[in-house]
Amino acid sequence: MILDLLWKQYRWWSVALIVTLLIGLFLVGGYTVEALVIAARWATGGHLGAMAVIGWLFWFAPFGLLWAVLLRGPDSVVCLGLLILLTPATLACFPGGYNETLAEAITGPGGAAFVAGARNGALGGLIPTVVVPFVVFNESLRARFDDRTLRLMMVAPVATVLIATMIAAVVLAP
Repeated sequence: MILDLLWKQYRWWSVALIVTLLIGLFLVGGYTVEALVIAARWATGGHLGAMAVIGWLFWFAPFGLLWAVLLRGPDSVVCLGLLILLTPATLACFPGGYNETLAEAITGPGGAAFVAGARNGALGGLIPTVVVPFVVFNESLRARFDDRTLRLMMVAPVATVLIATMIAAVVLAP
């Protein structure tokens, strides 16, 4: 009851605080990815395959957290918090076009492999996130199958896409 009262009284401040946090995370996203690449380079010695996998995980993580939040519902407060913290930093370092922050971060051993992994990780997270809701919420399929069967039918294609993009990230790493 007290929390409801506080929320009603201060909800505009909390929204402003969250928006400010997201803008701040977006602005420091370049430093986040630079620290990640440096840590990955230190841990792997700049090995191309390992750097590609870390780049894949960096871009796949927001999609995986989104799925965890949607599937687990309101119980996944930690996943929701991580999603809010990770997404702006990830978007600030999109590996498309010319991104000066990303270009500075990836110079050195394994940097191009990190970008190849990031591109494949974005693809591996985006395709199932876009396609699966169309299948799961299709009325004609829902009339024929129950929800559990539809979700189980999507496991194999989603796993195939994820494995294929991970393999492509490692193989395409320069």
